Amino acid sequence: MISTASWIPAAAAAALCVWSCPSTSLCASELVQRDLTFTIGTAPTSFSYNLNDANGSHSGNDAFSQNIAVAVGGRYSFSGPGDSTGIVIGGALVADQASYQSLGHYTGYGLQVSGGYGWAITDHWSLGGRVLAGYGYATFDLQSNSAFPAVSSTGSTVSYGASADLDYTITDKITVLVDVGYQRTKASLSGSGTDLTLTTSGFMAALGIAWRFSSSPRPLE
Repeated sequence: MISTASWIPAAAAAALCVWSCPSTSLCASELVQRDLTFTIGTAPTSFSYNLNDANGSHSGNDAFSQNIAVAVGGRYSFSGPGDSTGIVIGGALVADQASYQSLGHYTGYGLQVSGGYGWAITDHWSLGGRVLAGYGYATFDLQSNSAFPAVSSTGSTVSYGASADLDYTITDKITVLVDVGYQRTKASLSGSGTDLTLTTSGFMAALGIAWRFSSSPRPLE
């Protein structure tokens, strides 16, 4: 015979779960992101420039033929047991390479940090939004043409932006993701007797994979 005292606590716990989380699937979903990540995609191609050399100052707008970006980094969610949402921070080493017609190329390297918020929609799907900031180094090499002499310049870059990612967890360790957003990068370059300010801005998109080194949520304090 089952005693009344044994099932009352269990019933109360079940009722609390239903009351606090009407959807059973959501009640079981926890945001756990303790990941190492790799992404590859497209970076903004449109840019504005200001070039100062011995012949004066030139400025205008143009675009790269393509701009490919890769990033290797990690992310960490500050969410406790049973939490489906939480703050997520991240960092990555990033690199991008852009082609300018058949005349030259731009290469950038740097460190990017991010902060935002994540939501575990179900046990497999999660959604996140974040703001980005970065600092790095870049080179821009341009062959001589009818408009400008040959230019080889180097310098620093500062970037910022925002993005949203949609993740699908395949196993406890492997997640695939899609990331889309907006980014603006200002490069202050000099060399070959020129000072060049190059500002790229626009849409970015990437596909990636994440390896989860821990599936345990942050412990209760």
